[in-house]
Amino acid sequence: MKQQMPARLGKKQHESCTILCNYTHIILPILIVVLIVLIVITVAVCIDMVTAHNNTMVMVESGNYYNHLQDVI
Repeated sequence: MKQQMPARLGKKQHESCTILCNYTHIILPILIVVLIVLIVITVAVCIDMVTAHNNTMVMVESGNYYNHLQDVI
């Protein structure tokens, strides 16, 4: 009779998992910085679309009267 090997109940770790686990302290801060940069770029683009693509400039009320006096004359 063939001798049977005991069952290995521990979970096998994949090679890619061990590499990621070993370099998590480097990868995680880089991903956080990339996420913050993407959020800042998204906010900047949204603000640019809201303010710069209007036909009228954003101005205070007193400047609005002064700048549109030519329309009245």
